[in-house]
Amino acid sequence: MSLAMGRRSNGVIVFASETCALDLIEANYDREVEPGKLLIVDKDGLQSTCLVSHPEPKLCVFEHIYFSLRNSVVFEKSLFQSRRKFWGNLCYQFCRGLRCSDRRP
Repeated sequence: MSLAMGRRSNGVIVFASETCALDLIEANYDREVEPGKLLIVDKDGLQSTCLVSHPEPKLCVFEHIYFSLRNSVVFEKSLFQSRRKFWGNLCYQFCRGLRCSDRRP
């Protein structure tokens, strides 16, 4: 995840590395700041400028599996659901590789 942007009830714009951090300060998740974007927050509000275009964002498995808290949203997906799917697939692949005599009831 690049960066999460949120807003507090008083309108203050905040940024965090994970969406769950927004929950801690009672801010609502607004959007993910895309790679290559420059955001300027001042007394006039929010301005967004694209400095570098990234037509195909690259995802990092470490964001989904190791580094983030389970209640985070990463790449617009629930981290809990991503992990559940990942570990389910891993278990399925592992069990497929076992010989019948290796399986226990």
